[in-house]
Amino acid sequence: MDLDNVFSDFRSEVQQIIRDYWINIDSFTINCDRSITVDGNVKFAECMDNLTELPLKFDKVNGNFDCSKLSLRTLKGSPKYVGGTFNCSFNDLNSLENLPKKAKRFIFDNHTKSLFTGDINSDFEEVILLQLTDQRDEILPEQISQNANHLDVIFKYQNFFTVWNDSNTFDLEAFNSLITEIEDGLK
Repeated sequence: MDLDNVFSDFRSEVQQIIRDYWINIDSFTINCDRSITVDGNVKFAECMDNLTELPLKFDKVNGNFDCSKLSLRTLKGSPKYVGGTFNCSFNDLNSLENLPKKAKRFIFDNHTKSLFTGDINSDFEEVILLQLTDQRDEILPEQISQNANHLDVIFKYQNFFTVWNDSNTFDLEAFNSLITEIEDGLK
């Protein structure tokens, strides 16, 4: 098997996906696991508002990663590390599973149904929660919105406090324990 041909074929496939989905992407490298490392930014076109999942698997993005204003239900394929801002606002996310482990800034909205991140604790310098006002039945619990100023610390420690159980259900008592610890100095 000629590995050069395999990677050449996959590179062509990736370039076709980039064209088909109108992805604005800077210089990238394809890794052995077929994930993509980007030296720069990634921005999905807003005209792709019917996209329910990411068409590529990203590993690291040195700049910003903007997958906002699509119709994503999952973050599967999201980069593990983002050097700038990770923006997944204005989607229809069931949870934040597959959220990057680290990013400088994280932007999402209160229509995200759950902050459940799977088994990772994420590290963000800044978290911005957009408060959308259109009427929906499923939005984040009010207690989370009321404590939006603590979200950077919440994302670091919510798994230690089991704020979300395996069925993606919010545990208010565990959340309140985490907030108490944060107010007592947990950083």
